Amino acid sequence: MLRYCPRCRKDFDFEPKAVSGAGDIYCPECGNVINKNSRHPVDHAATDRMENGIGNVFAWFFKIAYIYYMVVALVGVLGYVFKIDMMLYIATGIAVGSFLIQFFMGTLVFKSGFLWLPAGAAAGYFIFKSIQGACLGVDIVFLVRHLLRDILFRIINKLVKLSR
Repeated sequence: MLRYCPRCRKDFDFEPKAVSGAGDIYCPECGNVINKNSRHPVDHAATDRMENGIGNVFAWFFKIAYIYYMVVALVGVLGYVFKIDMMLYIATGIAVGSFLIQFFMGTLVFKSGFLWLPAGAAAGYFIFKSIQGACLGVDIVFLVRHLLRDILFRIINKLVKLSR
């Protein structure tokens, strides 16, 4: 069993009988009496750095997940504006595909999207009289929904900070 000598600042291996026995255990190098429950001290700074690093990675993933639809919809709108139809189609397909995956996995938050997305597609088709207009309508629905959500959450956050 490993026990730590505070004077030598090293771990030493002792027989379990010696550690659980009635007599003292002594450091093999300096002869100091070692507490039978002594353990190597933990470097809390290194542990805290590691925990903060892991937490920052998770926070980064949550931030990306939070702005995911907004970024994809913005790419689609830019594809429409610059007449890059393939970029518009791919961005719209990714957004709608992600929406459906979330629905089938039971993690969908934007449930009213089943009403707003077809309405946006229809409005875009009738206004611009093209499939590109329908895709733009879907992307605008995603963009507006997530911008409104972001603004609402910021207002709630400010109100909570003011109430403190």
